Amino acid sequence: MARSTFRRSVSGGKSAAGITDFVREHLERDPLWRFLTFDNRWICPYCLAAVRSPQPGKAPMQRAIERHLSQRCPRFANGTGAHEPQHKLEERLRHENIAHLAMTEPAWQVFDHEGYWYSPASLKKVPSVRLKNRRFDTFTIQNMVAHLAHCPHYQNGTIHDVRAVQAARDRGIRVAKLAGNIRRSLSYPHWRQYDGQGHWICPYCLTHVSSISIDQRHPLESFTERMAEHLLCECTAFRPDRQELQTLDRIQHEARDGSAAGGAAGATPARPPSTTVSSHNVPIATPLPDSAAEFSPPVAAPAERSPIAVPVAKPAARTPDPALQEAVEAIGWMQDDHQADKNDHKDALPHANSLDWMDALEHAAASSTTTPSSASVEQGTDLLRARDVQQSMLRESPCLPGFTFATRFQSCSAVSGDFYEFITMPDGCIGFAQGDVSGHGVQAGLIMSMAKKVLSIYARQTRSPRQVLCELNDALVEDLGGRMFITMTYAILDPRHRTITWARAGHSPTLCLNLHTNEMSEIKPSGMVVGMKAGDIFHRVLQEEVTEVRSGDIFLTYTDGVTETMNRQQEEYGEERLQETLRAHAALEVDDLLERILDSIRSFSGGGDPQDDITLLGLRVD
Repeated sequence: MARSTFRRSVSGGKSAAGITDFVREHLERDPLWRFLTFDNRWICPYCLAAVRSPQPGKAPMQRAIERHLSQRCPRFANGTGAHEPQHKLEERLRHENIAHLAMTEPAWQVFDHEGYWYSPASLKKVPSVRLKNRRFDTFTIQNMVAHLAHCPHYQNGTIHDVRAVQAARDRGIRVAKLAGNIRRSLSYPHWRQYDGQGHWICPYCLTHVSSISIDQRHPLESFTERMAEHLLCECTAFRPDRQELQTLDRIQHEARDGSAAGGAAGATPARPPSTTVSSHNVPIATPLPDSAAEFSPPVAAPAERSPIAVPVAKPAARTPDPALQEAVEAIGWMQDDHQADKNDHKDALPHANSLDWMDALEHAAASSTTTPSSASVEQGTDLLRARDVQQSMLRESPCLPGFTFATRFQSCSAVSGDFYEFITMPDGCIGFAQGDVSGHGVQAGLIMSMAKKVLSIYARQTRSPRQVLCELNDALVEDLGGRMFITMTYAILDPRHRTITWARAGHSPTLCLNLHTNEMSEIKPSGMVVGMKAGDIFHRVLQEEVTEVRSGDIFLTYTDGVTETMNRQQEEYGEERLQETLRAHAALEVDDLLERILDSIRSFSGGGDPQDDITLLGLRVD
């Protein structure tokens, strides 16, 4: 039917019959009317809307199209409107299909703990696609579409299943973590040897790695991820649980004398490394006290290095005891950069015993969002700076033969009240803690930082987790004054006697699952939250519990942001789902296990706004 015929039928009072014939004819003959999404929605060639039929079948779809064109389409104009060009329809179809896959297919919902998306086509992390505040929304999908429009794997029709994407994500996390540790180790000569062709010499297997070719345009620092990939996927001598470098003399000898053989071999060592480890070899995984440089070999640093000067903040006006004073001094980001401005207004500050000044800060930050100004921009920058400092305060998991730690941390706001801590004892024991400050934002972040520092101070003075939490409560209760509180679990792992001593101050129970027996239990010694009650009451309630660790044991501590995550039906994730997820993925490495738990939480919440911080700490016993 020609457009003029359709217009006459409309003007003559036969609009229903006219539009039905018009739609039927164009669906049969016009290729621009045949764009259907994976879930059978029709793309309108006029306004690019995706029209859904309430029922399956050709006839219900045609009626849905008729209703759209006659009642909703702003550009149809009784058949006189102009079609969009074909490339616009193709773009819209691609967007709708990707949105459908992203919302329904598990392979399209794989993100790492930092929120970065892993493409099911290329199996690579996509830096341009990242969840904001753990929320999956239209901006996430738009970034997916923009990436896949230029992805050759997707254009060729390559789509991997969810297990392959999750495995790629887990491998990528391990590579990134190891690459960061390698980056900190590059100041040591063991890691900076290369042959005459510029090929890097692996300090473990002595391979001449031809894919790492060093020159002026490509310094060694740009190859840390490739070095990590070699160690994890190719190196025959690298073992994460027992890492020992070759001697520097042997590495240098290989660089000088093995160039011809090694340079051509690429991924094959010029000669097999000695199986006998020299006494001069240094295990780079040896934990150093209070150090995050997990993979830095304990050899002397170059002499030309200058010591780093650390500014010390001025002590607070009043502190309840010396340990708390040291804690406040250590939190440099609590001090304002503009000290002169602070002095000018110090008389207007509330009393030091009160938390009202933090309420005022939160209120000012909230009110400033309505009228942007230079002050509000500065406050936003300060919050971002505080977030970065807070993130840097979270220690890396210690490396201990036979025991594997892993952590995951996700904040629902710029500054978090969740934290975890590791303390290496002189006798080789490892103290580990997890805590959650009531509330969110600036108040919770400041209290978190203070509590974390005080904990680390007292943990070095006693081997009793119960005593540490009692000292912590006595130090903080006057300042918190019952207005805020902290839940916390603190435990000490004794690897020699294979025991863990636990104390719990109102925190979520620790889950323990044995991989071999499939037995699940909860570790929940009695105790009340830190900061509510002083003295004997807190001391009487708090108890310790000792657990004998067995091969195959998996321990999981978590904050209540995990179990209290809500879905769109306002149902909580709950402890039962957490236990099911733990059982389902217990055979994985502990790092991968925590990622699966986060996957499960994200899938359950359906992309809703996060309401609380999420922190996970896992321990696996070999």
